[in-house]
Amino acid sequence: MHPAAATLYTPIYFAKPAAEPEPLRQSIERFSPVVAGGGADWVSSLDGCEALVADLSGCDATVGAEVVYALHTRRIPVLCLRRAGASELPAIEALEHPLLTCSVYAGAAEAALAVERFLTPPAQPGRIFVVEGGDGAGKQTQTAMLRARLEGLGYPVSSIDFPHDAAMHGRLIRTLLSGAKGGIKAVNPLLFASLYSQNRFDVTPLLTHWLRRGDNVILDRYALATFEHEWLAIPRAHRVTYLDLPPRDALASLSSDGTRAALDMHETAGAEYKNGVRETYLWCSHHFEHWKRLPCLAEDGSRISKEKLNDMLFASLEAEFVNRKDA
Repeated sequence: MHPAAATLYTPIYFAKPAAEPEPLRQSIERFSPVVAGGGADWVSSLDGCEALVADLSGCDATVGAEVVYALHTRRIPVLCLRRAGASELPAIEALEHPLLTCSVYAGAAEAALAVERFLTPPAQPGRIFVVEGGDGAGKQTQTAMLRARLEGLGYPVSSIDFPHDAAMHGRLIRTLLSGAKGGIKAVNPLLFASLYSQNRFDVTPLLTHWLRRGDNVILDRYALATFEHEWLAIPRAHRVTYLDLPPRDALASLSSDGTRAALDMHETAGAEYKNGVRETYLWCSHHFEHWKRLPCLAEDGSRISKEKLNDMLFASLEAEFVNRKDA
């Protein structure tokens, strides 16, 4: 069968039980050529595919191995289907992996609909929106508020924090930030840059997956050097918003935040360092077209409330968000 519909991924690896569900295979073939799972050479077969669809109904251990290999070694999207009434496979279905989609179907029509949702491209590719700023500016707060706002309006949204602890060097970065290996002048900035780059690179499969399915990806700290895009093929940000809070005001904010964990080496650095960081952000905001400065202080010098700041942030980006469900 020749594919008749546009697809997000091709070819598709089909991990199936011994008694192959022919209607399910046909549903996949509407979108993409199918590579049959199983066999002695299944690893090589799976290595050549962009996504995996698995039927867990009555499957054996091989299907489980194929799913785990796809998620953790290949790091490609996986759709796991299970017929209603068939035994659950909590070892797979409870993974809560960001690249894993699970669905229970009552009949062939429901299974076909799940496949269609998994493989149909969005109206537009997704976009990355970055919230940048110095320490104490409220990056995490604004990222969380913006995500909740977009979800409430019907936009597909995903987000992740950087440095990402579960990715490459995530824990090492946290250790260095804690000051356990010395103060800010004791750690080579090139080392920090390299570790951060590799941390972001390790999350690229997930970011690419979100963008291909049309999500608005909201990130806290993601401004990248050109070499990271060109050499490491890390996705580019569509828009970067710099929350501009002068260091003296940021220090007051950090000191009064009783919910905050211990401050890291950047948060406790001296005024000269923090002013230099701010100047770099201001330079980027002035010279890069996709950057925008958003002041955190009103004209009278008072701190703008997080609610009003989020209104300003949303208003500045509203026309850029994509794939609203009721649009």
